[in-house]
Amino acid sequence: APVDVEYRIVRPDGRVRLLHGLAEVTFDDDGRPARLAGTVRDVTEARAAEHALQETAAEPTRRAGELQRLSRDDARARSDPERLLSTRQLEVLALIAEGLSNADIATRLVLTESTVKWHVRQILQKLGVANRAQAVARYLGSRRTR
Repeated sequence: APVDVEYRIVRPDGRVRLLHGLAEVTFDDDGRPARLAGTVRDVTEARAAEHALQETAAEPTRRAGELQRLSRDDARARSDPERLLSTRQLEVLALIAEGLSNADIATRLVLTESTVKWHVRQILQKLGVANRAQAVARYLGSRRTR
């Protein structure tokens, strides 16, 4: 069978080259190898170009995967009340989830009712919801996934 092999060499100047050898052995009448004829070709640049093409072809797939991961992480961060709200706003939201009114929350946290209303507006805005029920649903949903 023909010999088909690739191998590396180190040239006297220290450069590494990749060679491709293709040869055929002919045998004498007794079945002993009599002659080896073939070629050796330097394929260093060709293999480097192939590698660069493979890397270039794989890059869009790698980047798409990275963008999807970042998008998921960003979406998760944007929907997580723990990341979006201050400690005080989380306290207010937890009390809303318990069913307390603004007046009851104000009493419990020793705040004015107008301060509680301000916190509620901030909570709704930061969570991107329209009302207290949606805010509570988001809050309880995020706590279930932990």
